[in-house]
Amino acid sequence: MWYYQVLKYQNEPNRIVHFSTWTSIEDARRFFESPKLVRIRAEAGVKAPDFIYLEELEAGVL
Repeated sequence: MWYYQVLKYQNEPNRIVHFSTWTSIEDARRFFESPKLVRIRAEAGVKAPDFIYLEELEAGVL
C-alpha cells in the first residue's frame, strides 16, 4: 500500500505540496528525478518542483 497526500496552499491555489511514502529515499529520488519524468514535465509545460526528501522520525494518530 502506498500512501500519499496532495495539498494546496490556502491562499495560493496553484501552489501544491505532495507527500508520499516510499520504501527508501533512493527509490523516491529515482522516480521523481528520472529522465523520463523530467521529460514528461517539460513536454507538459510543468515547472520542475523543488524536491525535499525527509526521513520519518515518528508517526501516530492524534
